Amino acid sequence: MNQEQDQEVPLIPVVRQPRGAAYFWGTWTGRLQVVNAIVFLLMVFVDSSAIFVPGQDLVRSFGSKSLVEIANGEWWRYVTPVFVHIGAIHFFFNAMGLYYIGYQIEHILGWRWYLAVYMLAGIIGNLTSCLASVQISAGASGAIFGLLGAGFRLEGLVSDAFDNYGGRQRPRRRIYTSMALTNIALGLFIPVIDNAAHIGGFVGGLIVTEIMLRVRPNRLRRPGKFGAALLALGVLIFAVIAVARTNDKDKVSSRYYREAVKAESARDAYYLLSESLRVRPLEVRSLLYRGRLLLQNGEGAAGLRDISVAMKTGKVTREDIESLASDLRLTGHSAEAELVLRLSVNGEGLDL
Repeated sequence: MNQEQDQEVPLIPVVRQPRGAAYFWGTWTGRLQVVNAIVFLLMVFVDSSAIFVPGQDLVRSFGSKSLVEIANGEWWRYVTPVFVHIGAIHFFFNAMGLYYIGYQIEHILGWRWYLAVYMLAGIIGNLTSCLASVQISAGASGAIFGLLGAGFRLEGLVSDAFDNYGGRQRPRRRIYTSMALTNIALGLFIPVIDNAAHIGGFVGGLIVTEIMLRVRPNRLRRPGKFGAALLALGVLIFAVIAVARTNDKDKVSSRYYREAVKAESARDAYYLLSESLRVRPLEVRSLLYRGRLLLQNGEGAAGLRDISVAMKTGKVTREDIESLASDLRLTGHSAEAELVLRLSVNGEGLDL
């Protein structure tokens, strides 16, 4: 066969995406769809409101990302958010994304490497999200972005042969690249989207695919096991750092406190401070701040209780108390300020 004939042979054969039972039971993409659907239906069964906007407690109970629970030892939350969705719209868009791009990558990589890309990208996305935000989050989008990362890498290698390939046999031109860029840009303008998980998943999928291409015999690039080992080491170092930071209770509690200081409403600040105290119940700054919010909201007994607990740690200074009383006076709560000063005079562990 001459050179011209060689160039006419596509590197990747066109394949039709299975339908119906052949898709849902005969492919790993379909099986992942089934697992995601079962988890979502179980959430709706437990609480019917989950079909629209599930409560945080329900989402947490099904394994969402939650730094409080992770810091308290629930390490499996690096994995389980991949299978949890927050409402029908969230589930629908992820299901459609997986349907349109999943099988193509599965067919090209083979089911073992496909699952490796999907799961590792999902975990890397969750780790990235843990480092970037204290907010609860969940969804398969990090893993799906990992598939986009795989497609992005393969597009660059196969070029036009890959552009014309697709499980639904539609002409494609840099479809994975454009989908990734469009969705990442969308995440910059919609606050509720966990863009950190998306970007982390995309990079994770790209790296895992590159490792595969370097260690698995193929016609796309030359083997390079040393480069693959370096990439794998880089991923491992990132994972170790992320796990260490999200299991350090002092750091996690401080992150919630800093977010509370920046919160736009007293309600959001109260929630973040309460999360901080679920990690470190004797975190002085969070106790004093939450105590002040409670006093300002007319909940004197609860507020003084928080402040008293902080004082008993022996880490509260005279300056802390005077600053707290000053803040209360400035917001029109002079009576509450006097209560705080009186409490400090009683010597409840106050460091004078």
